[in-house]
Amino acid sequence: MNLPARRGGHAVPNGSLERSARERGTVQVLTDPEVRPAAAADVAAVTAAVHGAYQHYIARTGSRPGPLDADYAVLAARGELFVLGWPAIATVTLSPCDAPEGRYLQLENLAVAPDRLGLGLGRRLLAFADEYAMSRQCGEIRLDTHPMMWENQRLYTRCGFVEAGRSARWAGQEVVHYRRFVWNPAPDWDGHAYSLSVSA
Repeated sequence: MNLPARRGGHAVPNGSLERSARERGTVQVLTDPEVRPAAAADVAAVTAAVHGAYQHYIARTGSRPGPLDADYAVLAARGELFVLGWPAIATVTLSPCDAPEGRYLQLENLAVAPDRLGLGLGRRLLAFADEYAMSRQCGEIRLDTHPMMWENQRLYTRCGFVEAGRSARWAGQEVVHYRRFVWNPAPDWDGHAYSLSVSA
């Protein structure tokens, strides 16, 4: 599932992004867009990408984002950590969950190394999350974010996520809950998953 890049968040058309990246001389164009399960050898690069992506939020939000303290070695061993690139330059953590209303995929973290922004990698990881959700028979993807992480929320809404509510969960701070339905099986569902269109 390939999604076109967009302006805002991580996006302008891919060709323009690559030309801009080359002109700046700050990023290397990713030639293999395949997402793969992370291995133990990826943990250091994942940690560096996550720290680069989240460190600036400490001053803005007045708190330390949870992904900065996650144990990525454990997540890789559980099969919940996925990466792009070698060494890893972007990562996503995905956890299938069961609930009374149905099975869903919890997106715990999505991070792109700061010097790789603008190449559509965040959108590629979200497209992979769709594919992974369908392979695990999860009807929707859910994620939580801080209300002051504006860049993340722009990406999510452009990729079809909708706000599902807010609550106070992290040290009394407000949390924004997002969700996106991936497929909706009919009563005579035959086991095949059908992806809903991503909003333009």
